[in-house]
Amino acid sequence: MLAYAVTVDYYASDPSQQPADWLAANHLACSSSSGVSATGDAPKYALITSTATQDGVVGIADTSGNRLLRATYALQTTSLNIPGGLFWSYGKKTCLQVQGAAVEGAALQYAAPSACQARTADLMWVHDTDNKLKLASTLSASSQLCVTAVGSAAQLEQCAPARTDDQVLSYTGQNFSMKGARCLWSERRATPATDGIDVAHVSRCSSNDYTDWWSWSPEPAVGAGDSGYASGQFVNYKDFGSCFEITREDPWANVEGVAPCKHAGASTNTYNQVWTLTTSAGAGDWPTADQPVKTGTLSIKANNHNLRCLSRLETTRSDDMGTWGPDHPALADCNGTPQQRFTVIGYTGDYYTSYLIKDDLGRCLGSGPVYHPAQGFDYPTVIASACTGGPEQRWNAPANLVPGDVNHVLETPVTR
Repeated sequence: MLAYAVTVDYYASDPSQQPADWLAANHLACSSSSGVSATGDAPKYALITSTATQDGVVGIADTSGNRLLRATYALQTTSLNIPGGLFWSYGKKTCLQVQGAAVEGAALQYAAPSACQARTADLMWVHDTDNKLKLASTLSASSQLCVTAVGSAAQLEQCAPARTDDQVLSYTGQNFSMKGARCLWSERRATPATDGIDVAHVSRCSSNDYTDWWSWSPEPAVGAGDSGYASGQFVNYKDFGSCFEITREDPWANVEGVAPCKHAGASTNTYNQVWTLTTSAGAGDWPTADQPVKTGTLSIKANNHNLRCLSRLETTRSDDMGTWGPDHPALADCNGTPQQRFTVIGYTGDYYTSYLIKDDLGRCLGSGPVYHPAQGFDYPTVIASACTGGPEQRWNAPANLVPGDVNHVLETPVTR
């Protein structure tokens, strides 16, 4: 008689390629009445094991013919890109920290580099879709805490339900500013102290240069603010908080990349991240729920320059950043050729076919090799390659959704 026995074990870490002793030591406690324990690590993976046996067959040894199949199911989660990240100063010399307890009225300071590396709760921030900078540890609390301008001070206050001028922070590519040309900055106009004593303030922006006390370089995990289709921007899922942009704001650059998302509410130079998708229906024809797949040209009109279109170039180009081949798209004069036709895909109903940008050869655009233009800066370049469905090829995907997935289906012989 053919029989199957199926067991399900839950794990906090991927069990797919672990040995038997690891599987036995790390599975999470589970009961038939209450499921996985509510305390300790949350389950992220289910290891499904199916063992099939049947009665012996004449002429075949009793130890032959039985089957064991194992498959790993990655559970759907809703928190991959929202734990927050460090809010670094320019050059990643210091980072923003709550001064003392994380309560309403707490001041903010520049932390010492050693403290930043500890990545404690008082250092982790989220630039949310309402463009407010929130202490990540309060996201699930009844009262979230936001960076707030109170006079010239920058401090924690309860996040207001509306987009208030004293809490909305927009990134210019250099500064984080509020309405009224006010910027978040350190009180010391010199290299920030390494002991965490420099206090953060909000006052009128007065620096056009990248400086330790005015400029910021947040980690991608801090978030993208309100960037997305509505603003003509593409937020990369792997480098979340970073947008597809023209390198160096140069419409004749040989390679494009992803960098921290800018926000039009404060910046005059967002043009190098703001794209126009023009289809047969006209300009600005972005994917919708009813029509998630749109094909056309992706263009940018740079400051005082002609319209330039994203193109699949068939030449190799070199510059001080490196040598870039046909796999790296760049801007060219708009000419209506197939090489300038791209398909932008929103949500199709199936996550694995959604949130992609494809060129005319059917390849997917994604963040690729990293260029380091300056100390503390990592600049992933954009590359076209075979579609894999990886996070580096997802654009404007929901920040907090990772779909379930079955993988690593393996068969091994067993004995009865």
